[in-house]
Amino acid sequence: MPAEPDGEYTIRIQAFMAASGVVPFSGSLLAGTLGPATTVVVGDETGTVVATAHGYLAHNSHSEYHRYAWGGLVAVAQSQRGRG
Repeated sequence: MPAEPDGEYTIRIQAFMAASGVVPFSGSLLAGTLGPATTVVVGDETGTVVATAHGYLAHNSHSEYHRYAWGGLVAVAQSQRGRG
């Protein structure tokens, strides 16, 4: 998970998402600095990002949906698709 909203790792994750056709969230959302969130990143043996996903709790405690999380921004490198 990225730790710094403007860090190099976050920028790499955003670039990977964009190259995969997924419009990335801001670094602050991906790093979870604006609320409860998790960005999952899978790397290959060289450390290259090959898959990402993101989830967060979008609703505050006053909402009837406060126990529901949103998940999305799933991107998988073409080279990793169909591998089982």
